[in-house]
Amino acid sequence: MLERLGSVLGCLGFMPSEMGRRADRWSWGVAVGVHVMGVVLAVVAIFLLRVAFWTQRSSADYGEIFFKLMQWVWDAMHNGDFWQTTIAIAVAVESGTILLATTLCAWGARDESIGRSSWAAIKRVWLLAPHGALVIAMVGAGWVFLNEDYEMTVLFIGVMWCMVTVLRCLGAARSDRPVERRPMCEFCGYDLTGFTSDESVATGHCPECDRAIAESLGDDARAGTAWQVKRSLRSWWTCAWESAFHSEKFGRTIRLYESQQDHRGFFLMHLLWVAVINFLGLQFIVFATNERLTRWLWLDVLEFWQLSVMLSLIGMVVLTVGTAGMAALSVGKPIKRNLLPVAMRATSYMTVWALGMLVAIWLLIVITVWGQRAGWVRVIADALDIDRALVVMVPWIAGAVLLLGGYNLAIKRMVMAARFANR
Repeated sequence: MLERLGSVLGCLGFMPSEMGRRADRWSWGVAVGVHVMGVVLAVVAIFLLRVAFWTQRSSADYGEIFFKLMQWVWDAMHNGDFWQTTIAIAVAVESGTILLATTLCAWGARDESIGRSSWAAIKRVWLLAPHGALVIAMVGAGWVFLNEDYEMTVLFIGVMWCMVTVLRCLGAARSDRPVERRPMCEFCGYDLTGFTSDESVATGHCPECDRAIAESLGDDARAGTAWQVKRSLRSWWTCAWESAFHSEKFGRTIRLYESQQDHRGFFLMHLLWVAVINFLGLQFIVFATNERLTRWLWLDVLEFWQLSVMLSLIGMVVLTVGTAGMAALSVGKPIKRNLLPVAMRATSYMTVWALGMLVAIWLLIVITVWGQRAGWVRVIADALDIDRALVVMVPWIAGAVLLLGGYNLAIKRMVMAARFANR
């Protein structure tokens, strides 16, 4: 009984880590069944919310509107366009689900085939379909029954809950054993299976590149980053600096196949700063426009702050995990190795750089707003005889190219340095 209750709560998003651990024991038939049930529950929730919405805005009672909508659905089912639209929506939902799972599969990937990591992520996302239905019902009920001032707050809570649930589920420990690989030279990838004795490790050299075997298999090889050794303010700064500006050295230091928590903790601790950065950015915009912070303006700022934090957090997660996937594919495909665990750690330790990009975006927004109000944009456009939009867009494009280029270059260097890692 308790086992079934835990499974139900896990699928609803209340015990995502436990559900992620149980997912390996469940068959694909169960995953598909739960996914279909979740989609049906979402459709029912949307239908009931629509009934409640029209009940709130008309003199008719709940039952009358319910049966009117049921009659509309029944009539629509006898129309060919209804089924075409239904199939199109179903294909879009399934495509979005699979795209979400494959994009986020790097979060819980291990040293295994990329296909195995992707299928494990898809299975877990399917099992979370009832949670999606619950979030839809919660957000919809908030929009229908609460004051419109709380609509963005309800949406913010629902999206954040959904994001945390998916990440915790995908990051849960896996029950199956990871792939056991042969020892390799970390510099050229040469198979060192016959050179694992203590004497060979201590004095031997790689037959391919002549690097000392101790640098690949010795006790001091991959001693771990400062954050992996000891978590402190100094180790945080060391990792933030070395990952960005000494990325190749950092890639040869980081331990890859031990705890899954060090890099995740480093990444997640920076997400709190997203809220602070967005709040300060909005305050600078209010100051730049010389607006008096009245109660209504404060409510607008609070609403926009929630929207900006929500979009920034989603963007941060997608940037981190998506970049890890692209770096892993580009570097790992030639050597036929799944480098998702390697790239995920690289992007996690580059979170400070990602926060720097967010700060740069807000600075550009504030400068643009201030320049528009002070007339600088018009003066520059007239002096250069160009459109005002170009004066605004050129700094944005140049900044994006420089920041994203440096971000991707540092990550690729780390992944290249760790592509043949043994530990």
